[in-house]
Amino acid sequence: TLTNATGSVVNEFALKRNKTLDINVQNSILYVACGVFAILLLAVEEPSRLSGPTAFFQGFTGLTFFTLSLQAFAGLIVSRMLKYADSVTKTVACCLRGPTVVFISPYVLGVSNSWSGIISAVVVAAGCTIYLLCGPLAPPPQAPKDEDSRKSAAVA
Repeated sequence: TLTNATGSVVNEFALKRNKTLDINVQNSILYVACGVFAILLLAVEEPSRLSGPTAFFQGFTGLTFFTLSLQAFAGLIVSRMLKYADSVTKTVACCLRGPTVVFISPYVLGVSNSWSGIISAVVVAAGCTIYLLCGPLAPPPQAPKDEDSRKSAAVA
């Protein structure tokens, strides 16, 4: 959780720091850096997996590539949300991932849902939707200074 939160804040800072840089270039830099670090970790943990394509992809299934595609798609969506929204909105929108999985898993994976899972998904989706429909958080209004407080500040 700490790593995820830190990564979200750093990613949002990087995306919003240079608004003129194309978001696709920023995503490319992020994904290349992540790929390099993943390969470095693999080289330290299991160097035999880097001996060739067969060793590297050993154990991969169609679901592995499906998951990889979904994660890449989610990353592209999240980066756009961070570029044009804030990390709170992104976190609320990411909470919709759970209900989405609950509702599409019977069709994609062929598993059945329990009533408790469906009710939980509906509650989470409703809460996220209500929050997102309220719009962005607004700063508290500044109280106008009255005439007496201005005079006492001028005297002091």
